[in-house]
Amino acid sequence: MKCPDGLGNPYVHLRLGQTTFELGDHDRAADELIRAHLGGGPELFREDDPTYRGFLRSRADLDRSNLDRAGNAGS
Repeated sequence: MKCPDGLGNPYVHLRLGQTTFELGDHDRAADELIRAHLGGGPELFREDDPTYRGFLRSRADLDRSNLDRAGNAGS
């Protein structure tokens, strides 16, 4: 976050969200993943494990079809 252009960078927020999720800090993970989604859209999640989309869907009030465009529906 402290690198140039780190704050607000959707990719940085995505990776931080994934890392904090894996470490068990689900509140922080949800915050970072929603920032990633808002900044980069569902396409940002396309290449990653669908676990993160599912987690984000469960924690955020987002249109399910919008998240599902990033990958398999119901993942």
